[in-house]
Amino acid sequence: MSAPRFLLGAALVWALAAGCAGLEPAPPASLPAASEVLARLRQRPLLASLRTLAQFELHFGAEGPAGLLGEELGRGGAYAGKAVLLWRAPSSLRLEPLSPLGAPVFVVVARGSGLRAYVPGRGRFAEGGADAQSMTRLFGVPIGSGLFVRLLQGGLPITDGVEPGQVSLAWDAEAGALRMELPPGPGFERRQVVWLEPESLLPRAARVGEPGAETGVRFGPFRAWGGPRVPEWVEVTAPRGGTRMRLEIASPPSPASVAFPDSVFDLPVPPGVRVVPLDGEVFR
Repeated sequence: MSAPRFLLGAALVWALAAGCAGLEPAPPASLPAASEVLARLRQRPLLASLRTLAQFELHFGAEGPAGLLGEELGRGGAYAGKAVLLWRAPSSLRLEPLSPLGAPVFVVVARGSGLRAYVPGRGRFAEGGADAQSMTRLFGVPIGSGLFVRLLQGGLPITDGVEPGQVSLAWDAEAGALRMELPPGPGFERRQVVWLEPESLLPRAARVGEPGAETGVRFGPFRAWGGPRVPEWVEVTAPRGGTRMRLEIASPPSPASVAFPDSVFDLPVPPGVRVVPLDGEVFR
């Protein structure tokens, strides 16, 4: 096992077990059937949209800042600050990290198949697809906007199209959680390993991808603000100990009934600013 993979695994197991000393859940008398687990996961209601003030953090791996916005923000190896966060299922996102004076440091929006980013202080504007490649280009974390929104909802990458016979279930005694492994499926081409709370089946952590090239996901405690429960924070780590991105709800979000119009997720090009694609050295 490579050192980065070992460290990722060790950190994940430690994170799963942290704070549980002396309160470790007892293993179930018998494991639930895969069909029951899949049915409960698919039936769990998910919040449709959310608006809040969040704490936004980027922490960079040993190789330094990754992603174009990381290069803009990560002078000291990390970035942390407040951010305006709005999302609407299935894949619309608006993220505006703020300066200490409250002005946007940059703006990222995703809607449909498009992703746009603007750094006002540098007059730089980029656009690309709302996919893992563009998000990697921006943040250094390979996760598309649709999957990111689903994780912010507290959902798993995908359970649709998975048959019970494809699911591997086991009790992870060290983590005190149910471990579920899902193979690549028709709607999601990457392997998933997920740790679930034994009673609620809420996700606690996940790995996405093949061993040695896995993206790590951690979920904070789940909480309800007038609707289905969502994680208080979500953290995504790039493979091989790369960039770690974390969003944490910092103030009570808007009621779940709020419906955001499409215009919230638009980002017009400012006059006189050149638009460059997210598939090259766009911010050089």
